[in-house]
Amino acid sequence: SVLNVARLQNLRPYLPFLDEKTFAIVNSNLGKDSTHAFLKANKKAEAECLRDIFKVANIDSLSFGCIISDTVLYFSFAMILGIVGLRFVFAVGFAAFIGWKLGDRKTRSGEEMMRRKTEMRHQQTLNRNRQNRDEQSRNQKVLSIANSMTNENPPIESVKSVNPIAINIESQPEISVSQIPLPMDSANEEYIEHICAENFETSPIQRKILIQEVDTDTYEVESDPVIMDPTRLHTIVMVPCYSEDTVSIKKTLDSVAHAYYPATHKVIVAIADGIVQGHGNLKTTPEILIDLMYVDEKFSSEDPRLGNEPKAYEYHAIAEGSMETNCAKVYAGWYRYDENGKKIKEKKMNKDIVNKRFSKTGAALQNRYSRRSVLHRKEGRVPMLLVVKCGNEEERDSGVAKPGNRGKRDSQILLMNFLSKAIFDDHMTELEFDLYHKLWTITGIPPDRFEALMCIDADTEIYPDSITHMVACLINDTNIMGLCGETRIANKWESWVTMIQVFEYYISHHLAKAFESVFGGVTCLPGCFSMYRIKSPVGNGNWIPIVVNPDIVEEYSENVVDTLHKKNLLLLGEDRLLTTLMLRTFPRR
Repeated sequence: SVLNVARLQNLRPYLPFLDEKTFAIVNSNLGKDSTHAFLKANKKAEAECLRDIFKVANIDSLSFGCIISDTVLYFSFAMILGIVGLRFVFAVGFAAFIGWKLGDRKTRSGEEMMRRKTEMRHQQTLNRNRQNRDEQSRNQKVLSIANSMTNENPPIESVKSVNPIAINIESQPEISVSQIPLPMDSANEEYIEHICAENFETSPIQRKILIQEVDTDTYEVESDPVIMDPTRLHTIVMVPCYSEDTVSIKKTLDSVAHAYYPATHKVIVAIADGIVQGHGNLKTTPEILIDLMYVDEKFSSEDPRLGNEPKAYEYHAIAEGSMETNCAKVYAGWYRYDENGKKIKEKKMNKDIVNKRFSKTGAALQNRYSRRSVLHRKEGRVPMLLVVKCGNEEERDSGVAKPGNRGKRDSQILLMNFLSKAIFDDHMTELEFDLYHKLWTITGIPPDRFEALMCIDADTEIYPDSITHMVACLINDTNIMGLCGETRIANKWESWVTMIQVFEYYISHHLAKAFESVFGGVTCLPGCFSMYRIKSPVGNGNWIPIVVNPDIVEEYSENVVDTLHKKNLLLLGEDRLLTTLMLRTFPRR
């Protein structure tokens, strides 16, 4: 604004609110821009009063300050657009020239790539109608329970509806999965021939090889070419569960079990974070998980269906005060699933028979367990461990709402501590030794043989070839400490909130992480779908621990949350914290 202050001296007696300092500013800035002088002297009110009284015109041209302000504004806007555009170009370049070569994709034919795209489109079509299908499944499940209360034999339709629709894997290249659990004497040659003939449809030559591998008295896991295949890594698939419903958990575990990666090299480790009953669930989360597995015959004394329970052992939890002590119990068995939606029929076990058949001791007993477990895994059975955090005695006696609940990071630390001690052959707690014994028994290999740890959420459904590609990346480049896949929203058509999440996930996964991958490193591996390297070979048969490195485990076990920053870091951003610790511990990888 242009002010005509020629009359200011004449009107000075009538303007008592204008002091000498104000007049000094006016006199010293005649013909100049006095905005800065008034603001510096804290005379903004006086300047506005003078403008209202003496304003005569406006300056059409921009002042120097306005030019600087506009320059900074437009430069910042151009920088932001440039960075976003550059990230988009790099992300597209990663997908077009780098991403498709990662893992084993470069060895795949064009027909296989087209088949995978067809499967993805088919799965997206299923996701659009998933909400109605899930609602119908829940309603039919409630109806089946009501019918079972009134009728001794519920309708067949209500029983079948308990199993949700799984991913279509008709084009799966692996051998078909047997849905008939093996009895105690499954090493019998005639029974194996019966299983092979009716369920695997293999030739007599293939059946003879299978029988010969299992029944040889000199059988050792270390010399088995299938179990010790150098082109594959033994992988633990960790699924932390909290309050998800049966449909979500079963979809997740089904996707892992139906994955192309062979059952001989993967094991599911589900960790129930407390005795929690989710909203709308008829059972607690541990009960849902127990229903989705059957306990191995070796641990029949811990089978809930026989009225037994495993012993709960104490461990040091990530918490404060009395909550620092927690208890957990371990179930070992096989995941209960099939391809045709049929209920698995289990052979009823007799305690006396079980004790008689497993009366052997020493190396011969462990050798038999290994042969039996390897046979089960070769037939397509997926071994499964269930860790239930049930809370300490004080929690159980006082009737707290969620006994044993300590958070997702506590579940990760529980498994990482166990694997770290298994690799270093360190002293173990009772819970860790129980994990060690059951994992070795159910898989047939010692726990220190596992080299990859895959972490997915209990509401994440993976594509059939995802584990294969991620493991192939770890094999092709030993410097890779971890990697993640692209995550999409399955129920994006459910509401406007889920539609917004589509954009969020696209920016954070398909754009940001693809851009970072061009430079050889990702700053955050999301816990919903990531794979970490447990240990890495360094030559001459030596190994170096990666994600279970004691330095990483110790810093990741921080349990003092006394500031807002630590709360955001340890309770909300634990995935980024773990990735940062790995990058800081191994800066050259």
